[in-house]
Amino acid sequence: MSAVRTYLDELTSRLQGRLGDRLVAAWVVGSAALGDFDPEHSDIDVQAVSADRLAQPELEALAAELSHYALPCPVRGLEFVLYARDDLSDPRGPAFSLNLNTGPRMDHHAGYDPEAEPRFWFILDVAIAREHALSLAGPAPTTVLPELPRELIAAAHRDALAWWSDHDRGQALLAAARAAAWAETGRWLSKGAAAEALIARVDRSLDLLMDLRPIGTVESPLSERSEAPKQGDEGAPDAWLAFDESVAAGLEGIAAGDELLLLTWFDRAARDVLQVHPRGDVSRGLHGVFTTRSPDRPNPIGLHRVRVIAVDGTRVQVADLEALDGTPIVDVKPVLGRIDER
Repeated sequence: MSAVRTYLDELTSRLQGRLGDRLVAAWVVGSAALGDFDPEHSDIDVQAVSADRLAQPELEALAAELSHYALPCPVRGLEFVLYARDDLSDPRGPAFSLNLNTGPRMDHHAGYDPEAEPRFWFILDVAIAREHALSLAGPAPTTVLPELPRELIAAAHRDALAWWSDHDRGQALLAAARAAAWAETGRWLSKGAAAEALIARVDRSLDLLMDLRPIGTVESPLSERSEAPKQGDEGAPDAWLAFDESVAAGLEGIAAGDELLLLTWFDRAARDVLQVHPRGDVSRGLHGVFTTRSPDRPNPIGLHRVRVIAVDGTRVQVADLEALDGTPIVDVKPVLGRIDER
C-alpha cells in the first residue's frame, strides 16, 4: 500500500501544480473509500473539482500528465474524473470535464464530452463520494459535492443494472446487491459488503417469510415529497387508486361517500431512520419515529384516511390522499362506525 500512497501523493502534487488555485478539492473514492480495496484487482479512483471549466488544451495536458505513461500506476489502473464546480449541479447529473482511465491493465481512455458517455456512472460516483470520499486536497466532500435527488440516484441504479446485465452478469448481481442496500437503508456499501449483507438478509428471510404483495398503485398529481402535504387533510389533491384486476372482487360494496383506511408502502422512504424532528420542525427536538407519522421508518407503511369520490371498475377516486404517484397499495379497510353500526 505504500506504493499506492506514494502514487496518490504524486498525483495530488501534479493536480495542484497544474490547476493551482483553481483546484477546489480532490478525493480518493471508489473501493478504497468504501474499505474494499484489493491491490490485485481494484482500480485507484480519484475525483477532483475545479473552480471553473478548463479549456480543452488544459484538459488534454492534464490527461497526459496523469496518464500511465507519464505517471505509472501501481495497480490495475487509475479512474480519474475532473468536474467544474458549476457542472456538478446539472439537473441530469454531474457532467465531467475530464474522464480519464489509464493503467497497465486498463484500456486507455480520455473523455472530454459528458454527452458522449453514460451519465449514470457519474451520478453514482458523486453520490457515494459525498458521503465516503477520503481527502487528498481541499475541504470535505459534503461542502463541495451536492446532495443529489433520490429519484436521480434510483434512475442511475436502474441504468447501471441494465448496463451490467448486458456486459457482465456477475457484476450485475453485485451492483444489484449494492442498489438494494441503498434503496432499503439509504447507506452506501462496497459491492463486497453489499453482497455479504444480502446473503445475511436472505438467510434471515428463510427463517421468517412475510409475503407482502402490492394490490395496486396510487395515481396522483403529486410526484415529489416536497409537493405533498404532511397529512391528507392539509390540502392533498384528489387521487385515483388503481387496483389490480386480481383483487376486483374485493372491491365489491365500496361506493362514493365511503370513508376508508388506505395502507400503502412508502417505496421512496429511508428505512434506516429511527429518530426525526416531528413535521421537520427542528425546534421540537428529536423524537422516536414510532411517535410520529414520518414516512421514513424501518417498515414504511402509510396509513391514510380517505373519502371515496367515485368508483369506476377497479379504479377508485378518493379525496385527501397525500401519497405520491406510483406508491404501492398494500390494503384497504373501512372506517368503523359505532359498535351498533358494525
